Amino acid sequence: MANPIRPRHTSRASVVATSLFVGLLAAVGVVAFAPHAGGSTVQPRYAPTGTHVVTEQSGASIAGLTNAPTTTIPSSAITELASFNGGAIGDVWTDRAKALLPEDVVWGATVYAAPSSTGQACYVVAGGPSSCVPAFTQAVPIAYAKFDRDGPGGDPVTVAGLAPDDVTAIDVEAGTSTYQAHLSNNAFFFQLPSGDTEAVTGLVVKYGDDTSLRMPLAPLKSESG
Repeated sequence: MANPIRPRHTSRASVVATSLFVGLLAAVGVVAFAPHAGGSTVQPRYAPTGTHVVTEQSGASIAGLTNAPTTTIPSSAITELASFNGGAIGDVWTDRAKALLPEDVVWGATVYAAPSSTGQACYVVAGGPSSCVPAFTQAVPIAYAKFDRDGPGGDPVTVAGLAPDDVTAIDVEAGTSTYQAHLSNNAFFFQLPSGDTEAVTGLVVKYGDDTSLRMPLAPLKSESG
């Protein structure tokens, strides 16, 4: 059974996110959530392409979980992180939770994360979904969630998640445009400019050795009209 990826905060949110359990779903699909759909459906996986060779590491190995400044974590984020307790994830150590991004990125959004007793990193995108990543691998080089928190015609599409230590930048492809995501303490966040209605079609993950991987992204319902 794959780790759950939860849409949050709005009845109109739609989410496409990687399922990051090391097993069947991590190899074959991404998980797509519709609002109040009561479950998930498996879509064809979009495999990363490029020249970088990923050195596998556990999700909880990211430096940001240790090095990010210590701040007060909202109780709502602590509750969401703690809800992952059990099964393959083990106990989420919420007393070690960190705010990995500054809270003024967009609409007060940030990424909160905490390690688990089995070496996973569980994270919450404020205003968006939450998930856990067991390991960064060639098939899953970053943990990401692509979501639209209020559906068509409102806030633009957002992509956020976690990246391992050797990632130096993440570019976001939208139609003919390319943007750079905000990356700090192993967390990244990007929301399309309000005037850009093009679909977010891929991420380019860049590394310190001048190699990269491209990850095509599945469309959201709000992007397909």
